[in-house]
Amino acid sequence: PGTYSFGGKLFTWEEAFGLSNIPPGKEKYSVPEGSRLSLKCPGEPIFYFKIPAMPAENGIPFAHAVPFHGNNIV
Repeated sequence: PGTYSFGGKLFTWEEAFGLSNIPPGKEKYSVPEGSRLSLKCPGEPIFYFKIPAMPAENGIPFAHAVPFHGNNIV
């Protein structure tokens, strides 16, 4: 919620720059904070996780969106 991302495979920095021979586990990825992702490995259940969001600068409180479910206007 609140973060737009494209569906599909997430490419590494190395793939984006045409590099190869990067040891497994040493790849670098970039995603917006607050993103929700899933990790799919053969033979394993899908692992869902959320990227943490950094606190607002200067302690400024930001409102949080709430889901809208029909006529439950508060």
